[in-house]
Amino acid sequence: MVKFSLGIGLGRDGVGMGEASDLFKSAAEHHRAGRLSVAETGYRDVLTMNPRHANALHMLGIVLSARNEDEAAIEYIRKALIEQPDDQNFLNNYGVLCKKLDRLELAITAYREALARDPGYIDAAYNLANALAESGEVFEAIDLYDDILKRAPDNPQARANLANAYQKIGRLDDAAVEIQRLIDRETDAAAHYNN
Repeated sequence: MVKFSLGIGLGRDGVGMGEASDLFKSAAEHHRAGRLSVAETGYRDVLTMNPRHANALHMLGIVLSARNEDEAAIEYIRKALIEQPDDQNFLNNYGVLCKKLDRLELAITAYREALARDPGYIDAAYNLANALAESGEVFEAIDLYDDILKRAPDNPQARANLANAYQKIGRLDDAAVEIQRLIDRETDAAAHYNN
């Protein structure tokens, strides 16, 4: 599982107050509420007013990806990156789409670039670790999963993927420890809810 980052904000799109800004805010609210068709229309309206509105380009790409229109989606996110090449959310989501389209090396590059801009960006680290594990770079993936779990110890996906990575390289005892931690976490959570 890869993680998109919505990162909905006004950013540096050359629009301050005004109709395009208001349209973007409204589209983003519809997007958060799951009304993708309305959000898509709103993002397209913003782009009619300002074809270089990076956040509208990015978010339209996310909407299109949700509809499995990934080739179109990646083009919109690529355009957003032309406008804001250092935006770690755009880079992460470009990586997500590259991975979804089986462009693993491009995905890895995008995740690395996102992490270069924000070393604490857990979603990009998680996505990079998964892509590295898939590409056979299991030792580097393990290091990333370990780092993620130091910062977010209750991340069950990272812990499960760490266990899988340990299995891939034959470290079955370490895999068993991580699986037990997952079981213990679930047991603790169940006890909490039963009290």
